[in-house]
Amino acid sequence: MSLAKSLSTMLGGSLGISKPKVRALDHEGLVDALGSTDGGCVAVTVRYNGDASGSLVFLLGREDAEGIAGILVDGTCGDDGDGNSAVPGDISELGLSAIKEMGNMLGSAYLGVVSTLTGLAFDMSTPCVDVGVAGAEAALAVPMAEFSTDDGKPFIIEECFSAGKRDFKNYMVLFADIPFEDEVLSKLAERT
Repeated sequence: MSLAKSLSTMLGGSLGISKPKVRALDHEGLVDALGSTDGGCVAVTVRYNGDASGSLVFLLGREDAEGIAGILVDGTCGDDGDGNSAVPGDISELGLSAIKEMGNMLGSAYLGVVSTLTGLAFDMSTPCVDVGVAGAEAALAVPMAEFSTDDGKPFIIEECFSAGKRDFKNYMVLFADIPFEDEVLSKLAERT
């Protein structure tokens, strides 16, 4: 089953997914690309190890997280029926669990693609979720400090999910303990 079909099943209806935009960025470029998340964000972090180790961080702005949680839990799309955001509220434990599973599914899918393309093998940890983070930069502070090197840059995958009349922008940031872009490119060169 494809990721899109799995997520559509979770969401209980059709789901549009934009073509992912993938970039390798330094710290400043990463913060600029993520833009403002002044309303806070929800971050799902999954650590991985194997041929490389690092972290995947799935980021949603607070409003987008509330909307996705609404869809996953009760099908409300987190809006008033006209595509306008509903009054922000707390995300239930069930909603957070669903977002955590969504981040886990996306992380597994992205690492699976990297593994298939490069031959690198990975094992993933159980995801953890952090709510109300002051902003994307704060959510990424620990993995940036732990895995960013002068030689390596994190990958950022930006995409948008569409469900109902709403679009939900999200980011997956991939940190590694090796100059990952060089490793990925060299493995791809070996396979062609």
